[in-house]
Formats: sequence, structure tokens, C-alpha cells
Amino acid sequence: MIVQYFILNVLLTTIATAAAAVRNCETLVAPVNGRITGNCHRTQGSSCTFECLAGYELMGSVTRTCTVTAGDIMDWSGSPVTCTVIRCHLQAVVNAVPPTGTCTDPGLVYRAECSYACRMGYNLKGSKKITCQLDKSWSPAAPTCEQVTCPALPKVAVGTYIPSTCDDGESPYPTACELRCPAGYHISNLPTSIISDQRTCQLDGTWEYRDSTPTCKDTEPPVFTDCPNDVMHDDITTTEKRIDWQRPTVTDNSGYPPSVSSNRQSGYLFSVPGSYEVLYTATDATGNVAKTCSFRITLKRKTCDIFPAPKNGALSCFSKNRRKCLCCDVPKHVGLCLQSSNDLFLL
Repeated sequence: MIVQYFILNVLLTTIATAAAAVRNCETLVAPVNGRITGNCHRTQGSSCTFECLAGYELMGSVTRTCTVTAGDIMDWSGSPVTCTVIRCHLQAVVNAVPPTGTCTDPGLVYRAECSYACRMGYNLKGSKKITCQLDKSWSPAAPTCEQVTCPALPKVAVGTYIPSTCDDGESPYPTACELRCPAGYHISNLPTSIISDQRTCQLDGTWEYRDSTPTCKDTEPPVFTDCPNDVMHDDITTTEKRIDWQRPTVTDNSGYPPSVSSNRQSGYLFSVPGSYEVLYTATDATGNVAKTCSFRITLKRKTCDIFPAPKNGALSCFSKNRRKCLCCDVPKHVGLCLQSSNDLFLL
């Protein structure tokens, strides 16, 4: 009897031990696009580690351990593992065509490539192609599209630019800048009828070619105003006379006083008698010559009035300037003047 009891006790102990030994956690399965690394046992205390294939991101617990819960249930710690595809965020580039580039995979998964091109008038700065990385970033960084600009046009002393910003700073492609000349000016090195020049900013960042920098050249000569009238003096009793006059006014469209010259100046001492032309010329800084201002000064000696011939007589003047005349009676011989009568002299 004692022997039987002993055998039964041993049997029950063996069964209990066996039952306790077979308490394991459920078998873990590798996630799609992933795997379990190392030895993964189901016994209590065993740990299993997960990893995803390249291009996939692990969601859940990287390591799970077989444990006994509070309810005496064998279970894995942590949360189930899934491997989701890695995707990069779409990169938009301002002024690119299209803005989001052209990509090899619309899903923008790991190793997807996107290429960019800028619209006309913009230059690409940086790498044309970028690649999606494991950390969901792009490498290299997305490029930028920089606007093509031309340098500021040179300042001009005369004339205006349209638009007015052409000489203030850079102008973007395809800005057209027009230089307009005021009245009396034309574009340098071109026919005088051309008073404006338009240049366009080109795709290479330069202005349309010109042999020389366009400027406004003065073509209008100075203008005389208040040119003196002719001067006449016919009662001069001396052999010389000083004549004064008002110097003529001259203006130029440039706003700067032109150079004025004259063959005689006011206050000049003239010989009498005589007729003299006074000539004024004016030249501006560009070399334009004004229409001449001229007037004439006529100086004459004072003369006697011609007396009428006496009755039964004749009058003979033997001085061209009428300064001396001879009057004589000719009672018998007409045409013969005897120096027996009065001489008339200018006093």
C-alpha cells in the first residue's frame, strides 16, 4: 500500500512538471518585408528581435520578450511589428517646371529619384537630381531656381530710362529698357532722327549688344536772342568814334552757357568814316554752332547842306565830302566859275 502511494505521488509530480514545462508563448512570425534576427525561443524569458528590409520602416516593438502576465498567461511583451514602406515628402521648387519635379516613383519610396528643370528666365542652382534616403530626407538638398537678371544700365547725364529702375539695380529677364532723349538730342552713333534706344535683358544675363554704350547726344545749336539792330551815325565830326551796344543773349538746350566769341566788342573804337560788320558766334559743349548774330555799324562825317546856285551864277563843289564848295558869278560866261566869289567851308 505504501509502495502504491509513493508511485502515485511520483507520477503526479512528473505530470505537474511536464505541464509546467510546456507553458510557452505563441510562435512569433516575421513581418512582411522584415525578419526576426538571432535565436527566437518561445519559453519564458526568451526575447525576439525584429528588423525590416531596406526601404521599410519598423512599426511596433523592436524586441519582444516572452513573459507571464498577471493572469498567469504566457504572452509577448510590447506590440506587434509591421514593416511599412519608407516614403519621402514631396519637394516643390518655386519656378521649376513642374514645381515638384519629375520622379521615378510617384510614391516617393526609398531610392526614388526626382529631377528638376527651371522655367525660362530662371537658372537652376544646386543638384538637378535628388534621391529619397532611409531617413525620409532627400540627398542632396532640393535645388532652387534663380531668376536671370542683367546688371544696372549706366547712368546717363541726359535722357531718361523707361522704366526708371533700369539704372537703379538689376533688371530681370526679359525686361526691355528704353533710353529716351529730350528735344534737341539723338542717340549717339545713330542717325539724328533716332531719339530713343531700347535694349532687352537676355537669357544669358547680358543686355542686347551695342558697339558703344548708347547716350543722348546734343544736336541742337545755341540760339541768339535780342541780336542788335544795325547802327547808323552820319553826323560825326571826328575821325574816330567809340560805339557801345547791348551784347546779344544766347541760350542752349543743354542748360549750360555756350562759348561766345565776336570780332568786335562793345566799346570798340571805330575809324570814321566806315562801314563795319559785327559778328557773334556761339558754340555749345558738343560743338554745335549757333546761327550767326550779325549787325552793321555805319559811320559818316557830318557835311554841309548844298546851297542853291546864286542867281545868274553856279555852284561848284571840289571836295567829295562836301566840306568845301566855291560859289561864283558868271554873268557873261556860263559854265566858267571864277574864284572871285565866296568860299563856303564847313565849320
